Amino acid sequence: SDSMMLVSVDTRHQKLKVTSFLRDTYLAIPGIGSNKLTNAYSLGGGKVKGAKKIVSTIEANFGTDIDRFVIIDFNAFVKIIDRLGGVTITLTTKTDSRGRTEADLINLYSGDKNKVHNGVNNLSGKQARYYARIRAIG
Repeated sequence: SDSMMLVSVDTRHQKLKVTSFLRDTYLAIPGIGSNKLTNAYSLGGGKVKGAKKIVSTIEANFGTDIDRFVIIDFNAFVKIIDRLGGVTITLTTKTDSRGRTEADLINLYSGDKNKVHNGVNNLSGKQARYYARIRAIG
């Protein structure tokens, strides 16, 4: 799995807290042993079984109880972003090893006909998916 987040909902105070887990963090995966958190998904059997393995790993290592989980693949991610009318992101001028900016990479690989630029942009689902996958910059 690429991203794991724990969302805590405090209905009494109407607050939402999001905790992100680093995918390459080594943790004790129940029934498996020490491995990267991201690997709990595939080692657990993928899809629902894999998601349950991530849940049990986070619960065991961080002493928290997780009531529910949601699996969002990149296709659903695109649909959600588009349904929301896009997502506003500020693209930096930092470059990868080939001198390409985030905007260059999104325009090259996202498949979206609308082009983005350095600075503030409203990204479509396709553009946001590619932005979320950029790891070579930063």
